[in-house]
Amino acid sequence: PPGYALPPGYAQPGYGAPGYGPPPAKKSKLVPIVSVVMVVLVLGAGAAIFGINRAKGPRYPDAWDPRVQYAVSFIEGEKGRPFEHPVFITFLSDDAFKKQVAEPTTSPTDEQRKQVAQQTGMLRALGLVQGDVDLLKEQSNLSSEGTAAYYDPPTKTVYVRGTDLNEAVKGTIVHELTHAWQDQYYDLGRLPRLEGQQKRDAFRALAEGDAVNSEDAWIASLSATDKAAYDAQSKKDGATATAGIKSVPDILVADFGAPYSFGPSFMQGMQASGGLTRVDSTFADPPVDDFQIMHPWAYLAGRGAPASVAKPDTGGAATVDDGTYGALFWYLTMADRIDPHVALQAIDGWGGDAYAVYEEGGAVCVKASVVGTDQAATASLAGALTQWGATLPNVEVAARSEAVDVKACDPGPTAQFGYAGRSSKVIALPVVRAIVWSQLLQQGEPAARADCMGNAFVANMTLEDVSSSSVTDQRRTELRNAAQAACPR
Repeated sequence: PPGYALPPGYAQPGYGAPGYGPPPAKKSKLVPIVSVVMVVLVLGAGAAIFGINRAKGPRYPDAWDPRVQYAVSFIEGEKGRPFEHPVFITFLSDDAFKKQVAEPTTSPTDEQRKQVAQQTGMLRALGLVQGDVDLLKEQSNLSSEGTAAYYDPPTKTVYVRGTDLNEAVKGTIVHELTHAWQDQYYDLGRLPRLEGQQKRDAFRALAEGDAVNSEDAWIASLSATDKAAYDAQSKKDGATATAGIKSVPDILVADFGAPYSFGPSFMQGMQASGGLTRVDSTFADPPVDDFQIMHPWAYLAGRGAPASVAKPDTGGAATVDDGTYGALFWYLTMADRIDPHVALQAIDGWGGDAYAVYEEGGAVCVKASVVGTDQAATASLAGALTQWGATLPNVEVAARSEAVDVKACDPGPTAQFGYAGRSSKVIALPVVRAIVWSQLLQQGEPAARADCMGNAFVANMTLEDVSSSSVTDQRRTELRNAAQAACPR
């Protein structure tokens, strides 16, 4: 496997590009976490956000902007199919672009602010933020600082941050025009029509992963001189973005970037398993939850929908938010405070969950029920969740044979409980596991050995391996040899 340079990038309105930001690291439970505001104001408003109405005119231009013809030609060659029609390309200055991306969150109503405060209380109850955090401000900050461009399906428009067509911007355009190509063959506009956030998360990971792979292929085609220019500009842009998001809670950073972290290896695995036909069928019948995105081998094996878990009883208190957190959110929640290997082993047996947020005695509380795929898996989840709960105030974990029940209440903005903020580090374990799996499939290894090797490789990784700026060849060899010993041919 390569080093640990995971695909950078963050989500944004429409379908966006990685391009700015530190090594990754989703939405939520953070469009659920800012669901009430961000879904309506950012993801749900479509062209109305930008004051654009093309309903009375053509839905796409007659010809391509000549500045992006290089990307059009590359994508058509890479995909083996032509675009059905051109799309609009809008280049904006840095300030104009940032204002456009951040603007939807600048004037929330009192009710929306209340809802975001409740979501903040829920995150604080679970140990994912500490202190008085303005989630709405930080989400807007992350979007404006971490967004390089995005494709908007309703308007058939790519919005590009910057008017200087340097190599980094050119790579971003390849990514965004890949989304335009996807829209013409796979209908990206169906994203908001998919039922449930888990399905939307999973579909987005397909689109972003495929676009990252296109961009990476374009980068690999560059001359040495152009590649050096690309690397230099990307490093500069990344440093600027990193400085701009220092105050953003790490769970937002990790959650925001998850489609770019998991999507590329997922799609590489699909192609290695059946070529473009398999890719087509995956877009036609996409994964149903983020467990399948984290575990693409389970999707290929035909794992079905998660178990239907009853909404927890709030004792008559009005529910302010409810739904399913999903495997990734529970992994990040646990791994932020306990051994991430313990959390990962437990979440591998996740079978479904349900949560409800409500108020009790003036505090925001959350109740959740998590089930495993069988009794052993439920017991493993109970063990990990009990360890996690013991690190926080106001958390109760109760294990039953068929489920694990969690209750957590907000300790308040003045509470100090040893905030870790390491989600964007611990996410690397399941991401690297999927990368190893996909690379071995591409090398022709049997699916069972690729699965084994991915697990064994990550079992020996440490957080120091993850956080090191450069991992030595010797360390890489140690990890590879340990995995090979655990998974003989």
